[in-house]
Amino acid sequence: MEFTVTPDSVTVGDKVTLSCSVISDMAPTFAFKEGNLPLQDGRFDKGTEFIKNSKEEQSEQGSTKHTATLVVTSKIPTVIFGSDGISLKCEASYGSLGTVSKETNVKTLYDCKNIAVPHIGSLIYGKIVKTSENGVLSATMECIPDDGGNKYQLYTRGDNVEEKVTCDGETGTWSARLGTCVKLASFTEYTIYDFYPGAGDTNQFCTAGAKGGYTKVNIENVLKTGGTDKDQCGPFGKISCLKDNTCTVDTAKTDCKLGNCIRATGAIRVPVCDDKIPEVLKDKAIEKSLVIRVALKFKQPVFNVGEAIARNPNGTMKISGCIPSGRRKRGLGDDHGRHDLDNVIPDEVVAPTYVLHNSTLILEGSDSWASHEEGRDGRKEGVREMCWMKFGIIATFIIAFITMGLTIKILCQRKKELKMSMKQLGV
Repeated sequence: MEFTVTPDSVTVGDKVTLSCSVISDMAPTFAFKEGNLPLQDGRFDKGTEFIKNSKEEQSEQGSTKHTATLVVTSKIPTVIFGSDGISLKCEASYGSLGTVSKETNVKTLYDCKNIAVPHIGSLIYGKIVKTSENGVLSATMECIPDDGGNKYQLYTRGDNVEEKVTCDGETGTWSARLGTCVKLASFTEYTIYDFYPGAGDTNQFCTAGAKGGYTKVNIENVLKTGGTDKDQCGPFGKISCLKDNTCTVDTAKTDCKLGNCIRATGAIRVPVCDDKIPEVLKDKAIEKSLVIRVALKFKQPVFNVGEAIARNPNGTMKISGCIPSGRRKRGLGDDHGRHDLDNVIPDEVVAPTYVLHNSTLILEGSDSWASHEEGRDGRKEGVREMCWMKFGIIATFIIAFITMGLTIKILCQRKKELKMSMKQLGV
C-alpha cells in the first residue's frame, strides 16, 4: 500500500493532494481519516474535489492497482499540534475480508503573508514591503522620498527593533519589531542652556556688583561677541556651528541670570528660576544658581541639531580671561571667589533630532519624548510631573488621616454602645 501527501509541508490556504493506492484483484473502498475519525472540516476544506477512484492493469503481477485521490485545502496551521503536524490515514476496506491502512504526516505552517508585521510608530511616512527568498518571508520599511525641505529616514531605536524582520512559519511570529520612518526635524534656531547650581555663593556672577569683573554686562558681552578672543571664548570656542560659521548668536535672546533656580525634570531640562517656579516647588530651588543662555540662528536649516551644536572639545563655555582689559579687575580663583566657571561642568545638553508624525521629538541619546514647542518655549512638562507627584503624596496623607479619624470615631461609638449594653445587663 502507498500513501503520499503532496506537498508534505504547506502553508494555511494551500491545497494538498492525498493519494492512496493498493494492488489487488478486488477493488477496495478508500477512506481518508485523521486517526480513526473522518477528516475534520475545521482543519481541511474538501470543497468540490471529492475522492476519485481509478484503476490500472498490472499484467506482470496479475493484479490491478487501485488508486484514490483527494484534494483538500488546509484551513489551520497543523504545527500547533506538534512540530511534525498531524498524522493522516488512508484505509482500503475489503468488507468482511478486512482493511489495510497506512499513515503519513502533513505539516501546515502559518501563512505569514496574512500575519501583521509588528512595527513601532505609524506608517504615515513609509510602507511595509514583504519579500520571499528561499521560502522565507521577510519585511522591510520603505520610507517615502525626500521632498522639498523634508527628509525621511528609518528609525530603529528601542528594544527588539530591526530594519529587516523575518517570519517563522512554525510559530507564526516575526523575528522582531520593524522600525518606522520618521521625518527629520528642520531647525533654523536653537537655544543652549548651561546651569551652574549655587555658583553665586562666593561671587555674585551676572550681577552689577560681581567681583573680578564678572558682571552681567561683561559676561553677556563674552557670550555675544567672544570678548577678548572670538576663537576661544564664550560659545565661539565650543559650539560646532559657530566654529564652522554655519550659525550666529542671536544676541537678543542670549544672556545670563543669577537666581533661585531648579532644572525641570524630563527629557529636555531647562532651568526655571524665581517667579517662574511653581509655588509648591520653590523649596527645591537652589539659591544663587547661574544660568547661561545662548540662542543660535542657523544660516541654513539643519536636520541634525545635535551635530550642529556639538561642543568641540566637550566642556563648558570659557569665560575666564575673556573679559576685555579694564573691565575684569580680578580673576576667578582669587581671594574674592574660588568658583571657576570653566571648571563647573553642567548637565549634558541633549539635542532633539527627529520629528515623528505627531509633531514630537525623539531625543538623541535618550528614549524620552518631548514636544517641539516644549523644547523651545520652556519645557515645563517635567515641572508639572513633579507638581502632580507632590500633590498625589499630599492627597494620600490627607485621605489616610481622614480614614484614621473616622475609624477612631467608629471605635469610640462602639465602645460607648458596649458600656450601655453591659449596664443594662447589670454587669
